[in-house]
Amino acid sequence: MNYNNNAKQGGTGLGLKRLATGLILFSGALALSACGGGASNTQNPKGSQTGIVSTSSKVPLYQGPPPASQDTLYFSKYLWNNLRTQNHCASCHDDGGQGGVYFASNSDVNEAYAAVMNSSKPLVDLKNPAKSLMVTKFSQSGHYCLDGTNALCAQELTNWITAWANAESGGGSTTITLTPPAIHAPQAPLNFPSSPDNYGAVYNLVSNHCNGCHVPNPTQSATPVAPEFATSSEADSYSLASTIPLINIADPKQSRFYTRLAVDGHNCWTDCATAASQMLNAIKQFTDPIQAAAKTAPSAADTYLASDAVNLFQDGIVASGGGRYEADQIAMYNFKTGSGNTILDVSGVAPAMNLTLSGTEGVDYKWMSNWGIEFDTKNAKAQALTSDSAKLTNLIATYNAGYSIEAWVAPANTTQTSADIVTYTGGDTVGNNFSLGQNATSYEAYNRDQNDLTGNITPLDVPGLNASLQHVVLTNDPIKGTQLYINGVAQIPDPTNPTPDPRSIGENLGNWISSFAFVLGNDPSRQHSWLGQIRMLAIHSAPLTPQEVLQNYHAGVGQQYFLLFNISSHLGTECNPATGPSCFILMKASVFDNTSYLFSEPRFINLNDPNVSTEPPVLLKGMRIGVNGNDSGNDQVFSRMDVCVNGPCAFSTVDARTRDVSYQKGITPADGALLSSQGAVIAMQNGPRGNGGLAPDMIFLTFDAINDAAKPHTIVSTSSLTSPTPTVHPVVNDNILVHSFEEIDATLAKLTGIPRTDIASTYASVIQSLPSTHDAGSYNSANQMAVTQLAISYCSTMVNNQETADTNGPNNNKFFPNITFNKTNQTITSTSGVNQQGLSFTADDVNDIVQPLISHLMNVEYNGTAAAKTLSFMPVYSQVQSYLADLINGGTINTSAGPITVQGLAPTTVSNNSPAPCGQGTSYCSYARSIQIIKATCTAAVASAPMLLH
Repeated sequence: MNYNNNAKQGGTGLGLKRLATGLILFSGALALSACGGGASNTQNPKGSQTGIVSTSSKVPLYQGPPPASQDTLYFSKYLWNNLRTQNHCASCHDDGGQGGVYFASNSDVNEAYAAVMNSSKPLVDLKNPAKSLMVTKFSQSGHYCLDGTNALCAQELTNWITAWANAESGGGSTTITLTPPAIHAPQAPLNFPSSPDNYGAVYNLVSNHCNGCHVPNPTQSATPVAPEFATSSEADSYSLASTIPLINIADPKQSRFYTRLAVDGHNCWTDCATAASQMLNAIKQFTDPIQAAAKTAPSAADTYLASDAVNLFQDGIVASGGGRYEADQIAMYNFKTGSGNTILDVSGVAPAMNLTLSGTEGVDYKWMSNWGIEFDTKNAKAQALTSDSAKLTNLIATYNAGYSIEAWVAPANTTQTSADIVTYTGGDTVGNNFSLGQNATSYEAYNRDQNDLTGNITPLDVPGLNASLQHVVLTNDPIKGTQLYINGVAQIPDPTNPTPDPRSIGENLGNWISSFAFVLGNDPSRQHSWLGQIRMLAIHSAPLTPQEVLQNYHAGVGQQYFLLFNISSHLGTECNPATGPSCFILMKASVFDNTSYLFSEPRFINLNDPNVSTEPPVLLKGMRIGVNGNDSGNDQVFSRMDVCVNGPCAFSTVDARTRDVSYQKGITPADGALLSSQGAVIAMQNGPRGNGGLAPDMIFLTFDAINDAAKPHTIVSTSSLTSPTPTVHPVVNDNILVHSFEEIDATLAKLTGIPRTDIASTYASVIQSLPSTHDAGSYNSANQMAVTQLAISYCSTMVNNQETADTNGPNNNKFFPNITFNKTNQTITSTSGVNQQGLSFTADDVNDIVQPLISHLMNVEYNGTAAAKTLSFMPVYSQVQSYLADLINGGTINTSAGPITVQGLAPTTVSNNSPAPCGQGTSYCSYARSIQIIKATCTAAVASAPMLLH
């Protein structure tokens, strides 16, 4: 492929793909649609069954001088073309408009660029797009937004400027810039007191003026109105006010008691302004002492050797997506909006192909807290206007240079068929321009070309889909045809299909229809619904190369941040230049679930690195994570840290565990010194946005020692929302340890013979729940569940491979040498069993399954009667064989507590959507049930202690 070769234009190197995309934005032959911000609120005409007919403002035809510089070209492509439409800024900021500053000038792109980059008052900040004056006019000054809310306009502008900044940085890849956060001292937390101290003024107001409704026996309403905070008991009233809560300690004006009067005008006992003022004064009588006590209480800096504090959302730098290849990206959805019915196209390429969600939020679809959209019912879909969707035809089919659909998806199940994940379509009667969908356990792709004028006739069917998060890329190359990648690995079509793939040759896209609509999760008429999650989606106007696909896979997805914890005050002049503190602990952080955070891969980094000839040596010991002024109370994985960066460290004690860590110069997230590759899950208190009237969680680090500064570690009283957990102290010289997360994955791959890349998506979904240390004493039930999930994937893939091997011919390396699978005829034959739909599961049948499992998975060799070789602490063959046999057919297991009757897998009645159950009128199980039993038995064996022990 030659798409990435550089061409020269005016002495500037420019990739051919990027040049073509940039030039067509100025072509007089094209009439591109307008930005979708305003259009996203346009209703589809009544009577349109599919809802794909619509109108939208268009980017005006440009006939002025060409861009005078490469950066002006990027400005025009990503920002100016979005601004110069009448439904955005041109009505005021075109030549002669009332806005005065003509950054949307349609007569001269260079004058518009100069207006934006005005040296005395620039409107954009390419280093920090969200702080651009153009953005803060909406986010802070309340400038009128034609698209909807001010927040929506601010987000759109930020996206467009960010796309310009990424292109300006060169290389076609996004970059992550580390900038120091604001300085926050780790203060004592704000908590509701256990008793209603100073609550009396509030109680007097609610008990006197709200007792007609908010009491158990109301006089002004037929039934009690919840919450019943005007009850006759002050203690009960306070309990409700503090637990719902109805008072905001951090910001009293956000208290529900106050806003219900001041904003809603609800049942004011006098004029509402007076009633609201009285309530606010009463609330402040309660909150002021709490705030004052927090300010005067010993801070974390007094109690611990601590870093400064940061908030995940306020101070975090988005970590996912860094290093993505995006030179040809023409539509991009990262789902960060988090609510509402509009999904923003953040590519910056005009027109913005924003999507409108159909259905009821919270019922048919849900926004995901870690960025994504989840389609839950057949009523859900997300659809762009046809005028905005036309940019796909204009920027792809017109030039016939191919395209790519890139997405992170998690299907809800592996049973749905004819389900459209992403489609550019006119509906069933006229077909698709392209489509990526699900057909049970396969991804299915359609494309409209000269041989298929509907995009419906000949699909590309590629197995490998499973109900876990997968990075899926479909590329269409005019020379090489169509290719699908899963988690960075190129896939092949179904090998059992005797028909050669018709899409292995190049295609012409000249038959695409520009009046089709771009839709996610369904088709326009809701006939092909898809259930599952989309975490990121991008459309590229060229086929990604295998290297670019892998690059974007490794960039990751989701609500991940880099947090910079300032420790400069504990270090020397190299970390405290005149420009401000520069030495930080950099950690990757994310919201792990609704109750906890995940922190991983801490690094020491000096952001003054370009100005420092030699990095100072730094000794770091006993690092822990604290929240809201207190240690979290856990014996965390980083608490055993004992490292010397840029050694030798003058203050290092004689300790065999102290290790030297090398430092890589630079100021990107990959630079500095990696202190640990492990991670820790820490409980939330108030959450990253705040909760229950409390301020957002402020997170900080504590240390036992930083160079010569040291403080004994102390756990002070924690918030009432956090319960300390017992600590575990492993013995360093234990004979038995457990495998850590990567070792478990590698071990399962070795035992089953399945490459780790085949299970990469499952591994990625459970890695944070796998054990992070070798400490057997810290191993818990959550670890075991993650191990079991990973084992299921390996065993399932291994058994499936056995089926395929038997179907396609002899296999000399069979895992189950005495079992023959016939996938085509749905039969299983054992050397001693019956040749029926499945196995009869006699003692011999069971042995044909169990013996290879024990031999392969438990390091035990079987010579026909007994174990030929075992480790000294391994179970003997007969013992394991008995347990696994009971698992299959059921029986009684004797334990020290007495016999336990086991319900076996074979006689169990399966669900209605599975093949015939076992043991009902026949002596054998169905083919499908036999396969399930073999996979389950394999999982039980491989997920057991012999595999886990280190």
